Amino acid sequence: MQSLTFKSGDGFKLGLVTGEGVIDVEAANAALGSTVPTDVNQFIASGSTAAAALLGELLERQASES
Repeated sequence: MQSLTFKSGDGFKLGLVTGEGVIDVEAANAALGSTVPTDVNQFIASGSTAAAALLGELLERQASES
């Protein structure tokens, strides 16, 4: 799993790179009600657990909408 920062508006946001594109972590948190860190340093400190949790929630939501 790769993470990156991207410019959005007046600042930068944290994103996760997937085979489908980039997931905006802040937007995903808002849509899912999750609390994955959006600060790059906090995200890195949390290890792969944060990314796995977010991706798991996204996959569950996608499956339930299909």
